[in-house]
Amino acid sequence: MILSLKLHIRFKLEKERMAVAERKVEAERNIATAKINFFNNNANPLCRVYSSASAVKTGKVFIGEEPLGTTITIPASIKSIPGNCFAYMRPVKKYVLPEGLTSLGYRCFYQNDSLVDINLSSTLTSIDGSFYNCGSLESIDIPGGVEILTKEIFNACRKLKNVGLHHGLKAIYQYAFYGCSGLTELTFPSTLDSIGSSVFSSAKNITKLTCRAITPPAVSADAVFSPFAANCVLYVPE
Repeated sequence: MILSLKLHIRFKLEKERMAVAERKVEAERNIATAKINFFNNNANPLCRVYSSASAVKTGKVFIGEEPLGTTITIPASIKSIPGNCFAYMRPVKKYVLPEGLTSLGYRCFYQNDSLVDINLSSTLTSIDGSFYNCGSLESIDIPGGVEILTKEIFNACRKLKNVGLHHGLKAIYQYAFYGCSGLTELTFPSTLDSIGSSVFSSAKNITKLTCRAITPPAVSADAVFSPFAANCVLYVPE
């Protein structure tokens, strides 16, 4: 009876140990799969510039035989980064983008929790909600070739403090700065002619807005400035 009980307990413990090990392997596989979006031949042209030997090893993504670090350098041959390309790349702190790059796809850096540094290429003309939920991003400079800040481009970038907007920008779409609680001031270039709904929802700490446009931009019927209107000063041309 005692022997039978011991065997039963041992079998149960071994079964539980195996279940834990299987769950760990599955979790690592899921994380690695999420990080390896850019190796998908059907969806992502970036995979063509990396070694075909790229593989998932012990839950870590490898580019060729080199382990993925905290900095990713995009090759100069790349002209466009597809949507969701680098989504969930939580360990990455910095991307180095080449000159000649023209577009960043829909949420291509989605939920890059550690991303703090990214210098955008001066040749960029399109950025499609690319930095949604990059919670550690603090500063970014938008090139003058970008005419539209698309919907939710900086949604939930709660540490974002400095955003450079330049001559050439024409429109800011809805929820562009939603939840940007670290943002305290912003300057609109003279070329801006429209601001969408709820652009600054939950961005309640803005105290200074400067609009360089002689003709005020058209503003959505929604109260886009309501979260901070009582404490914000608006500067306009004389």
